[in-house]
Amino acid sequence: TGTSPEGSGDGDGEEEEEAPEPELKRMKMDSPTPMDEEGKKEEGEGEGGAAAAASATSTIPRAELDALRLRFERRDELRERLIKRCRDAQRAAKQSIYALHRDDATGATGLIARCERVVREDLNPIVEEEPWLRYGSYGCVAEEYAEAKLFRAWLAGKEGGGDGGGGDGDGGRGGGKAAKTAGGKAIEPSGILLTPDDFPLPLTPEEYLGGLCDLTGEIGRYA
Repeated sequence: TGTSPEGSGDGDGEEEEEAPEPELKRMKMDSPTPMDEEGKKEEGEGEGGAAAAASATSTIPRAELDALRLRFERRDELRERLIKRCRDAQRAAKQSIYALHRDDATGATGLIARCERVVREDLNPIVEEEPWLRYGSYGCVAEEYAEAKLFRAWLAGKEGGGDGGGGDGDGGRGGGKAAKTAGGKAIEPSGILLTPDDFPLPLTPEEYLGGLCDLTGEIGRYA
């Protein structure tokens, strides 16, 4: 029985020493884990990213972008209008060349005038608003027009009145087309070559030279 109190005393001492353990465990449980730290870091990054995105959105020049979009839409509209009217002008110039080969100077003159009217009234205002549209369909029209005017002048002179092309001047042969002999052989054409200043419509050097080069083919066909 004497040992029981000692054992009991030893037991009490051990229990007193082990008493703080629950408190220590609680402290360990309350301390943040690495996963908690990572979650907080990601949360902070998410908030920072949202703030950065909001800041970037606020700096986008929306007014400038809208103006740019409207400008592109306007250019596209003008380009479509130009292409449609260029077909009409180029067709008139080409048909005038065909008419000259048929010795129909009156018809050729009317077709050239139609081409000039379309260019002056419909195409030039578009090109003045958007000069870059001159290089394309408009340039093809200008070259065809230059070719037609050059060919007519080469056949019948600057005025198309047969002053060197042998026209009889009474309008009975189309008002200036190259006259033909009874055997059907064409007499000597006027051989006049227009300069860029002779055109009522302004031409660039490239457009004039393009028409001049094409003139050689028409002269060969006429011969």
